Amino acid sequence: IIKSKNNLPVMIEFYSKDCHICKKMAPIVNSIFEKCQGNKVELKKIDVSKNKNKFFLKKYGIIGVPTFILFNKKGIETARLVGKQTENSLYQALSVLRGESCEGFKTLKELEQDFSSGDTCSPTSKKCEEYNISI
Repeated sequence: IIKSKNNLPVMIEFYSKDCHICKKMAPIVNSIFEKCQGNKVELKKIDVSKNKNKFFLKKYGIIGVPTFILFNKKGIETARLVGKQTENSLYQALSVLRGESCEGFKTLKELEQDFSSGDTCSPTSKKCEEYNISI
């Protein structure tokens, strides 16, 4: 169980300094940390390539990096994202965890409302492009 000092939900990125995907995702993850850290969620990064952190691999059953694990306020794992993620997928996971979006990003409910008009994702869809949704 992971508990926040401030009774907040927690997202932890488990990464490795040698992971190419982790390096490519670093600007996205850093942006998320800047916008959301301490804003109804606590964000942490753990480098599992360091000897002192290798126990996390077994403790949380991590078999690949990056792995993002989200914990509710009670410290119970509620979601896990493994591998390369889009900025929107991470924000959506955080929005669900927080109950509202981080500044500049929409909640899943808001996205659903935007798409309720019948517009679907297609290669020419402006909505998919606007929300950085790949098909």
